[in-house]
Amino acid sequence: MKLTSSQFQKRPCDLSMIRERSALLVIDMQRDFTTASNLSPEGYARIQRIIPPLQRLISACRDAGVPVIYTQEMHRADGSDFGIELAYEPEHCIAGSGGEDVIPDLAPYPTDETIAKRRYSAFYQTDLELCLRSKGIERLLLTGIFLDVCVLHTAFDGKARDFWIYAPRECASAETEARSTATFEIIDAVLGYVVPVDDVLEALSAARVQIQAR
Repeated sequence: MKLTSSQFQKRPCDLSMIRERSALLVIDMQRDFTTASNLSPEGYARIQRIIPPLQRLISACRDAGVPVIYTQEMHRADGSDFGIELAYEPEHCIAGSGGEDVIPDLAPYPTDETIAKRRYSAFYQTDLELCLRSKGIERLLLTGIFLDVCVLHTAFDGKARDFWIYAPRECASAETEARSTATFEIIDAVLGYVVPVDDVLEALSAARVQIQAR
């Protein structure tokens, strides 16, 4: 039997499911990845564009009781934990340098979780899965940068672990429009659902009303 993409029957997206057993992952919104001098002009503009909607989404998740989990790529000062990554990109996010810090506009609250990672995927040799399982999480809202690198690797690993994946379109970006478009197509085709952030905010608002009515 030969399967083609036209035969795939993905379950329709039901954002009412976001109200329970969900968590928001804010991936790598760190100084080294968002500084203008480290990015192309297009890349810097694209990263700046996702900050306001991401702020709204983070706030809505906190209000609705949805856990907010930040990831921080972080490496030892001697570079020993980069592996072959340095063959592809320069040193970055060195512990203690300040470049590993989450940007002030999106600073975590004390009640949020922070996961340190040393590879693209937030699942690879971290305690993210343990954190999610302990909270009974089944669905992940993936946001942040870079969409085609760390967000995508996390989406692949999340799907492999049977988490439902949702990517609010306005809250994640690659450095170029072409790479963003291609990655969103991959996620929406086989990994999860690409959804408008306003639809997610509406679903979270309904969840907050339900919580207040209890």
